[in-house]
Amino acid sequence: MSLSTIKPGDPLLEVPGEPDLVEVVAWYPFGELRKLEFDPESNTFSDRFLVPRGWEDRGYRIDIFKRYSDGRQE
Repeated sequence: MSLSTIKPGDPLLEVPGEPDLVEVVAWYPFGELRKLEFDPESNTFSDRFLVPRGWEDRGYRIDIFKRYSDGRQE
């Protein structure tokens, strides 16, 4: 994700729903760990977040952790 491609306001991170996927957590590069909210209507997990001021305008990695109903994690 790059600051130059993020529209003004709170950026939206979305992860498509999958069979048996029960929880999605994002680890943002600025040190914040957040649980994404599930929207059954769109079948997506999502989170609005803020990029801290002063961060360099470049791409950043956001780690996504998924937990499934059988206990499996990816």
